[in-house]
Amino acid sequence: MNKNNKEEGYLPEEMKHAYEQMQHGRARMEAIRAAMEAADSHEDTPFRIYFRLELCRESCFYGDCMDMMVIFPQALSIADRYPDTPSTCFDSGYLDAMDHILVAAHFF
Repeated sequence: MNKNNKEEGYLPEEMKHAYEQMQHGRARMEAIRAAMEAADSHEDTPFRIYFRLELCRESCFYGDCMDMMVIFPQALSIADRYPDTPSTCFDSGYLDAMDHILVAAHFF
């Protein structure tokens, strides 16, 4: 992680741990969306994809499935633009972010 990100308060791992403590549903989706927006503003491509997939999962199972129809193509678009994006520390079992997206697509 970039030292400047820490100084600016951008800590994606802590954001993830924070929303994992919330109950599933609207509040958790809002927290994931805030994490996604923070990753976007910091141009953190691995977490831009990761948080979108997290939001897809949460929306699909605990919210409005239509959100997934908007968010999943965004994750694909980011991965298409940055095909060598590595996985985050939370999805390191995948070869890269695109591998994570393709596997996740089977579960939605």
